[in-house]
Amino acid sequence: MKRHVGFDPSLNDWEFFNLSTSGLGTVINQRGGAEVTNAVGSCATCHQAAAPQFDFVCATTHGCAPLPFTEAEILAIQNGDPRCP
Repeated sequence: MKRHVGFDPSLNDWEFFNLSTSGLGTVINQRGGAEVTNAVGSCATCHQAAAPQFDFVCATTHGCAPLPFTEAEILAIQNGDPRCP
């Protein structure tokens, strides 16, 4: 989540979250900066690789390393989200 100017200049003022989801909702496991991790590693490490004009937003053409999941695996995770009908 993009925060106010000065929140964390080293991360262009982004805050990262590690979440767990269930049919009951979402739980925040971690929130903060470079210390926030997920199954792939540090959120900040990946997002910092985005080209400057993309302001830490990763996509297949932004300079970030690709996720170690296929498009089919990502779709299966999204479709399995118990919060979505």
